[in-house]
Amino acid sequence: MRLVIWHTDPYPTAPGVYLGCFPGMGHDVTWVVSEEGERGEILERREAGVRHFEIRRRRDIVHRGPLGALANRWSKLKGFVHKVRLMERLARERPDVLQVRDNVTEGLLGLCAARRHGVRFAYQLDHPHFEGGLVNLDLGERGRVFERLVLRAWIRLRRVVLHGADVVFPISVALGEILRDREGVDPRRMVTFPVGVSRATWEHGGSGGVDPRTAALAETPAVCYLGTLETRRDPDLIFRIFEEVAQRLPESRFLIVSRMTDAVRERLRGRSIAERLVFIPFVPYEEVPGLIRAARVGIYSLPDDSYGVNWSCSPLKVVEYMSVGLPVVSSRVRDAVEALAESGGGVCADSEPIAFAEAIAGYLRDPDRARRDGARGRAWVESHRLFDVLAIQVEAGYRQLLEGRMPAPADSPLLRTDMLAR
Repeated sequence: MRLVIWHTDPYPTAPGVYLGCFPGMGHDVTWVVSEEGERGEILERREAGVRHFEIRRRRDIVHRGPLGALANRWSKLKGFVHKVRLMERLARERPDVLQVRDNVTEGLLGLCAARRHGVRFAYQLDHPHFEGGLVNLDLGERGRVFERLVLRAWIRLRRVVLHGADVVFPISVALGEILRDREGVDPRRMVTFPVGVSRATWEHGGSGGVDPRTAALAETPAVCYLGTLETRRDPDLIFRIFEEVAQRLPESRFLIVSRMTDAVRERLRGRSIAERLVFIPFVPYEEVPGLIRAARVGIYSLPDDSYGVNWSCSPLKVVEYMSVGLPVVSSRVRDAVEALAESGGGVCADSEPIAFAEAIAGYLRDPDRARRDGARGRAWVESHRLFDVLAIQVEAGYRQLLEGRMPAPADSPLLRTDMLAR
């Protein structure tokens, strides 16, 4: 297959599949990313059997005033023109599939170019970003005037892309159900593409040592949280869970691998767990296994939200915990519920401090159980969430599309104004 993948994801799963696995499976991949640089340009190279395009937009200048703002807008316009031209060029080459991840602007450009040149168009949706923005506004985060209206307008435009795509790759079954029920996407045109880890990461998880930065935790009943501490993740919930665990096991310690903003540090100030906490800022993915291996259990706690953003994700941290043999205590996120139930690699709990702490304490008090469940989760990752396993599943979705076994989308929504009004 000849695939054009227009990508914007900082996480490793899609690059691991498309760059790490697909070339070895005989597929011709063109990989497109956008970056900031010293000047606006398009760079092309071929590496490890993949053709790479890098669209560089000049970094914003820091001079204040109307001239600086005008220069920055001009730079963004030139970057947009670069994207239009490259999208048109790649569609003219008539690949088997032209695919865009998450970005609605590029999605609209890709859908238009694909339709003009008779190319199949795919859209990968890893996260409902605009709904996430609405959740943040509901939680009291400051936003620009009319930001709520802008976010809803982007949701309508994304609906155009979703309805026009020949195949949609949601990150989870739960997100696929939301797209079916809320956005009206035909489920027969969706192929789930969840998160995973590389075989090298998985192998390191079973044989590597403990990172010196967290080695002191290895002899204690330690709990790990890996991931962001943004408002929507409710850092206070995590800290309250840690406090409840500390009441049950005074010898317990806690590890957070995350960016710690000033606002989060302020929330942590004065809490009894502060002195028991080891904090490591975000690190490259290859360093994660050695850091979290010092813990006895990994947690994934999330509050509920009215838009289903948290419920619909495919949490990478759960897979990373399992890949190093840590049992997991997770909120009832659909993807985590199914993974833990199928693997036996952990348990789910209600997203409130006492229930969560009780589940964590069960593992801390019983190291044999923790090792047993951790081993089960690790075995499940090998058979279900390594990149080469996901690559076979995603390839099957493309084969189904190219063989005509997926229903064609409705008449192009680009010609129907009623789609924008829904």
